[in-house]
Amino acid sequence: MKHIKINGVAYEAVQATEEEILNNNLIIEPGEPCGRQECRYGYIWVYIDDLDIGGCKWYKTNAQCNE
Repeated sequence: MKHIKINGVAYEAVQATEEEILNNNLIIEPGEPCGRQECRYGYIWVYIDDLDIGGCKWYKTNAQCNE
């Protein structure tokens, strides 16, 4: 689990599984930069640089949003 800041507020986040990425249509085109945010099923998903793994990864946060 990580803590990710969205609009200055820290939220908990867990790395998304391949299944979650596909089910939520969070497909990334090759070369797309980090930093993307999407609202899916009431929660914010972020595509951020994972320094532990290297490269960008999708994370599901506990930040709520309206679709």
